Amino acid sequence: MSKNRKLLPPRSGKLEREIMSKLALNPWSPPRNMQFLVYKRISLNLEQGSKKNFSTKIKKKDNNLTSNKQALNNNNKKKVKNIFQIISSYLDISKLYFIHINIFEKSSLIIFFILAILFIAAVIFILISNVDLSNYYSIWSILPPLFMVYLMKWEKNAREFKESCIKGIYMISNLALLSLILALFVYLASNYLFHDIWVQLPFIKSFYISKNIIGFCLSIKIVISIIEIIYYYWKEPKILCNKLYKLLSSLIVLAFFYQVIYVICGAILIIYDNIELMEFKLEIKLKNSSKYQSELKVKYIDKPAGPARPEDFSSHASQGDDKSLNHHFYKDYPKIVKAKGKYLYTDKGRGIFDACSGAAVASIGYGNQDVIDAMHIKNMSGTHYLASSFWKDNDVLKLQKFLADTTDGLLDKVYLTGSGSDATEAAIKLACQYYYDQDSETQRKYIISRDHSYHGNTLGALSISEFTSRQAPYKNILTGNVEYVSSCNPYRQQLDGESVEDFVAKKADELEKKILEIGREKVIAFIAEPVSGAALGCVKAVPGYFKAMKNICEKYDILYIADEIMCGLGRTGNYHAWQDSGVAPDILILGKGLGAGYFPVSAILVSPKVWGELKSEQFIHGLTFDAVPTGATVALKVQQIIKDKDLVANVKKVGDYLGKTLKAKLSNHKYVGDIRGEGFFWGVEFVKDKITKEPFDSKLAVSRLIVDFAKSPEFNMTLYPGSGTVDGVNGDHIIIAPPFMITEEDVDHIVEVISTVIERVFNEINK
Repeated sequence: MSKNRKLLPPRSGKLEREIMSKLALNPWSPPRNMQFLVYKRISLNLEQGSKKNFSTKIKKKDNNLTSNKQALNNNNKKKVKNIFQIISSYLDISKLYFIHINIFEKSSLIIFFILAILFIAAVIFILISNVDLSNYYSIWSILPPLFMVYLMKWEKNAREFKESCIKGIYMISNLALLSLILALFVYLASNYLFHDIWVQLPFIKSFYISKNIIGFCLSIKIVISIIEIIYYYWKEPKILCNKLYKLLSSLIVLAFFYQVIYVICGAILIIYDNIELMEFKLEIKLKNSSKYQSELKVKYIDKPAGPARPEDFSSHASQGDDKSLNHHFYKDYPKIVKAKGKYLYTDKGRGIFDACSGAAVASIGYGNQDVIDAMHIKNMSGTHYLASSFWKDNDVLKLQKFLADTTDGLLDKVYLTGSGSDATEAAIKLACQYYYDQDSETQRKYIISRDHSYHGNTLGALSISEFTSRQAPYKNILTGNVEYVSSCNPYRQQLDGESVEDFVAKKADELEKKILEIGREKVIAFIAEPVSGAALGCVKAVPGYFKAMKNICEKYDILYIADEIMCGLGRTGNYHAWQDSGVAPDILILGKGLGAGYFPVSAILVSPKVWGELKSEQFIHGLTFDAVPTGATVALKVQQIIKDKDLVANVKKVGDYLGKTLKAKLSNHKYVGDIRGEGFFWGVEFVKDKITKEPFDSKLAVSRLIVDFAKSPEFNMTLYPGSGTVDGVNGDHIIIAPPFMITEEDVDHIVEVISTVIERVFNEINK
């Protein structure tokens, strides 16, 4: 290229084309060397003397470099944003929504109106249905988000607030729908597709699982949204705070509507569970009308010696069809076809209030779905039974630890078996082995028990009891290595003017003399009920009694066994009845309330003093159904429910009210001698003469009459009868031992029925 050749200044926008023309290149082909191209471009600008144009081009180049850097940053941010979008898209369950949001937007006013009516109706229904509100805490947890929503309504942009509400209802409604759909899939998969390799789940559990899965996805999405906002706006605090505020507002609105729908669903569940109860109450109300009462008939069951008893109108199989050996041969029994909460339902539609929890067993009531589900899942795992001599089971170990923890380590080993009688047998044998392992030639063989005691119905347990009517047929085969001291019954034993201290000293002296009479080297253990059960009727020992008795036992190296089969596990207002006195036994027997009737299970708890001396390094005992896994699962769930719902506190509080109400209503009754007990374990003793404390003739069967009348269609309530209270033959009492969740309103009903029934029965007797 000639240096003298004069070039025209390049026209704007055509610089590259002119340079390529000078280089004799194809103007539409890309340059082979970009550096050479730029160099020629600079040279041309210098030749033309266009310094201004050159500096402008350089500046543009710098700007291009800056813009390229910004573009690169933007591109990186776009990539990060894409990552957020990809994660969110996989978690975006809104893509699965079957109800379009436009439906909510167009009918928002109607939706708000219907939701408000349903919520108010649900709250009113829950409040008037005698439901423990602690079980429906969502009514109270709705208040904080309600307050926040109330504050948010003053926002300037009301339209945004309305949109948040619509989106909140929209999301919750669709979440509920999605949960049901996913629950159906989980249910079908567990019960039909993979039933051989997976636990079969009931639908309600499937619903909980699906709800948790969807809730987990939603939670992750919320966390990602928060991270995304912080990532983009952390350098701009005002925008960041505004974005987070809007997200928080949306979540508060979402929480509010979630709680509203939760309360409505809870009310629907109550209605579903109690619809039969409502029908039965209506039927009972109709039956209690004057027209029905005029048709009520009575019949004589005890031929020569008893007043009329109410007839039970439930249908029964004829004697020829009834092959049962579990019942009285010629007595009618109502047939129970369903139970829920504190009610039993007969095949004729009567709803019967169970004021004694069966035999002080059904501590959490009947038909508890959590316990039923836990039992079902355990059974579906295939480990419903395991031989305890071969295997261990997680639920068995968990229950044993749970029970040991309730004693603060004072009793730290647990043996699980099947019934209260089984547990008593185990306790006796363990006490015997305790001494045998120390000296195989030991002469110890005697158990010291108390008058009017009952510890079980197997031969060993019955032998150490003192319950005349139950022992009589088997007297010849009961063991003879049992001696007795008197029970601790201040109503019949404490003298006028005798102090509690003197009374306790007299009891301790009696035990000491009995030990010396037998021979201190021959006694194994002293066994007693902290609060007496069926044989004596809820008699609580006076303060200081068990401390004195334990001191005597320790003085002569004798074990103290506490029988809490009936009075334990929360029934007296303490988790263990011995905790009231603070005197821990060496061996504790638990039964009835452990499984609350959902499965036969019992236990003995053992102190380190006892099991630490077992040189055999094991308890030489065993029954086929010891430590059954399903029983442990059920018992653990029952005890967790008692703990989580703080039912022992309810027993203490409402139990005090029960005692005060019984005394206020019945203390002045002519034939009520004593009212004693604590918690949900109260006894009422009847006497012919309040001054002399003379009992009624056993032939009248006063306690049985009262129970039969209470159970009749007129009153529909079960109570627990007791006889032989005074001398093993004569003496009558009833026991009131309701489920742990009853309320003060229920107490009023119980006491009213009892007082009415007592009046009716003694009117009949006096005739």
